[in-house]
Amino acid sequence: MADYYGNAYITVAAGSAGSGRDGFLNQRADINLLSCELEYSRPLQSNGESDDIASCARGTLHACLSSSSQIGPLTTRGWTFQEAVLSPRVILYSHKQVIWKCRRLESQEDGLMHLASGRTYCSPYNWPKSTESKNLNDNSTSSSAYQGNPQTKAKLFLDWYNLLRQYTTRKIGNPDDRMTAMAGIAQKMAVYLESKYIWGIWEADIIRGLLWRNGSGLGEALNSVPLQRANRRAPSWSWACVDGSIHVENYERTTKKYTDLGNLRAEVLETGAAEPIQWDPIRAMNDNIKSDRSHKLPVKGKLKRVQRSDEDFMQYQIKRRWLGTFWLPRRQKCLSVAALLEPIGQQETDLGQRKIVGIALFDSAADKTSQYDELCCLRLTVNLALLLISAPQSSRGESPSQASGGTAVSAHKKATTFPMGNRFEGSDKPKRKYARIGIALVEDEEWLNKGESEVVAII
Repeated sequence: MADYYGNAYITVAAGSAGSGRDGFLNQRADINLLSCELEYSRPLQSNGESDDIASCARGTLHACLSSSSQIGPLTTRGWTFQEAVLSPRVILYSHKQVIWKCRRLESQEDGLMHLASGRTYCSPYNWPKSTESKNLNDNSTSSSAYQGNPQTKAKLFLDWYNLLRQYTTRKIGNPDDRMTAMAGIAQKMAVYLESKYIWGIWEADIIRGLLWRNGSGLGEALNSVPLQRANRRAPSWSWACVDGSIHVENYERTTKKYTDLGNLRAEVLETGAAEPIQWDPIRAMNDNIKSDRSHKLPVKGKLKRVQRSDEDFMQYQIKRRWLGTFWLPRRQKCLSVAALLEPIGQQETDLGQRKIVGIALFDSAADKTSQYDELCCLRLTVNLALLLISAPQSSRGESPSQASGGTAVSAHKKATTFPMGNRFEGSDKPKRKYARIGIALVEDEEWLNKGESEVVAII
């Protein structure tokens, strides 16, 4: 369906209709509001120090008192997201007015208008050209300027994470469509990123992609849709295994944290071969399509056993780097998924204090309250780690935490395994399997850095 909308000259969207049986030409009040024209510019560089006009995005905003920002049920559906993103032109019939959208303009009947020049935020029509997208009338920079350009690819990754955040706040009627409804956008971006797409994560940015987190309650700008473990066959390290709003850090100034080797503390050793089913692996497995792809992701790093601390999270003095994330109002919002971490078996000091080594952000409230045989941190960057639990070493058709007494991580419908093959020798062969249940913010770098690196398989 993505090709239909991407190649359409114009898309007419019945935004206010609840189903195909509903009408969308509603009774509307007369709109007699005048708009005010405002020019704006913003620096493209993250430090904002450049005065060069060429380094600024400039445009014109037509502002007015909006009659109604409510569009209707269409904008809450997951399937309509990529249709709206990929359509070059859209006439949208909302509850109160008609809205026009294209790659250069968004205009409403009440006078609100946004004219943009330069690179439009998250617009596929300002992504690089390719032989596969010439029919989309892309007027942006030629493809030769994008080939091998790391700065441009970094911006495309930011676009992807913004689109992913918006998409995951929407509802999907069929749980198995979690990845299907983003496949069209992923296929278009793959042409420019020149990267494998592995269960919703780009290999070229895999460390950051693995550090997706619960998007509920940690930022006021995020739509609070709590995560829940989904009854679908997807690895625990992929966002496809959960339902709800997810967030991946997507600020341009923080990109080096995930690309600079000096900031990385782990290495993904193998991602498997790219296959035609990579855009929609959930449905491919449900249709019994044979695949050599493995759920196992071998990662080499330092694994540290931890436990939830009894220390009061609300009273804990968080290190300065996390104060912006956990200023007091936000702490209250994320209590259902946040907890302090301490070394396993730790005893209180003479002062009655405990050593806090990290802050856990569990993927769901159920993950936080469950009991686990083994809870570990696997540090991926200087400041961030994966939160893992030990998984069964030889049980088929059973989710990792079900076998270990915890909450379900991925409820496999069939006893299907995907062999990795003998690609590792000696110390680089994974000895144990783990499943992801969240991420951890590093508080004690020295303690987490102790010990030897090992290879583990995350399933």
